[in-house]
Amino acid sequence: MAIRKPKMEEIANKNDIIKDLSDLVNANCAILNNKLDAINDHLARLNGKVAEHEEKIIETLIERARNREAQINFKKIMEETVDDYEPRLQKLEEEYISKKSLIKFWITSISLFSAIVGIIFVLYKIFFEKMIG
Repeated sequence: MAIRKPKMEEIANKNDIIKDLSDLVNANCAILNNKLDAINDHLARLNGKVAEHEEKIIETLIERARNREAQINFKKIMEETVDDYEPRLQKLEEEYISKKSLIKFWITSISLFSAIVGIIFVLYKIFFEKMIG
């Protein structure tokens, strides 16, 4: 077999085919580059939103920590306040009980006195009518 020399037309034809394929690859690369740019833009926007959300989350966590500290401080203050008021509350409770018992004593005394007066009056009426009548 003898090696044949390609003709100029065949070489030009092959060069045209190679140029066309090169243009096609370049066009496909340009399309891919455009799509990659769009993807990068989208990711940049998402990253911006993620950063914004991270800032909000960090602010919320800081605020939550402040609130917890305030609650702990409030609890300590309330415990101290309750300890301070406990003797006062006991004293007030004792005064209330003594006043309540004093009122009950007077009401009972007045009721008993009224009952005794009523019984004496009824007995006086009964005996007085028998003596007179």
